[in-house]
Amino acid sequence: MGFLRALDDAIDQNTVARAWRSAKPVDWGTWAKKNGWTYQAEAPELVGTWRDFDGIEDYRHLMRTTLHDNPVTSFECVAHRHIGWMQQAGVMGVNGFVVVGLPGPVAAPYASQRMDKTLRHFHVDLPLGYTAHLQDHHLIALHNGLHHPDRLRREADLIALLIAMAPGES
Repeated sequence: MGFLRALDDAIDQNTVARAWRSAKPVDWGTWAKKNGWTYQAEAPELVGTWRDFDGIEDYRHLMRTTLHDNPVTSFECVAHRHIGWMQQAGVMGVNGFVVVGLPGPVAAPYASQRMDKTLRHFHVDLPLGYTAHLQDHHLIALHNGLHHPDRLRREADLIALLIAMAPGES
């Protein structure tokens, strides 16, 4: 079984590498400097940090800043999990993440209910195409596909602003 697992992993790594090669190249380092963000090209330390995924994950374009007094982290992830030889080729995930640090922990009733209900309670509407979940003291917003430089600044700013404006627990 070790050989088959190694073969599956090699196929998954190749699939992830092909996804990056087919992505439209963006000079994120220049973008980050121009917009006041820090930049790190590769981010292997994020594997297994922001989501539970059993497969090959590759994190890139890690950028950080502070918006509306909230720490904001942005990155892109391409992930692939091989299902098996007789089934589909695998499960592919190509996502842009925006992670906003929350000012404090989310109270139990909100943290344990569906995310859309919690966000509505605090009058937060994420930009179209984003889904979100809570983890520790963070709101993790992600969308399908890689970030687009014209939209990332607006979307990250809006998410951080909504978190900053959300009323405290009553």
